[in-house]
Amino acid sequence: MQVQPPQHIYIKATMLDSTSALMAEAATLALAATVTERLHLQQTNFLTDNQELVLFLNASDHSNPADWRIKHFTQLFVNYTKQRTTEIFKISRNLNQTADTLARQAVLDSESTTLNLSSTCSNSAHVSQCPLIAALQSVAINSVTILTATC
Repeated sequence: MQVQPPQHIYIKATMLDSTSALMAEAATLALAATVTERLHLQQTNFLTDNQELVLFLNASDHSNPADWRIKHFTQLFVNYTKQRTTEIFKISRNLNQTADTLARQAVLDSESTTLNLSSTCSNSAHVSQCPLIAALQSVAINSVTILTATC
């Protein structure tokens, strides 16, 4: 993110009824695009280890995703990024350790009976109110539940 000083946001979420890794990754990108739009971030880079999604979302035609069940998520991503300067890049899976760790933790946490949002903010610029926590209050994506958020 091109916020000065640079800002790192970590969100752990779980998804009900995911039918594939592709669907989970598409939902993740939709969630990220929604949150960055709610934060009014104008320049955002999205990283994923899924080449198929990178190629599809970087293409000009978004009408036929690889799996029709991810259409809702890819359309959310497109809708929330088209009016901003955003790029989506493929990174190698071995460089995606943070996302992999959060995904594994989310699977374990989703088995818990309580799915309440837990959030922390260590950004000294957010003394009175954290914009991430406020933005997450208006994020609603079908079958996706945000578990934790750290700013």
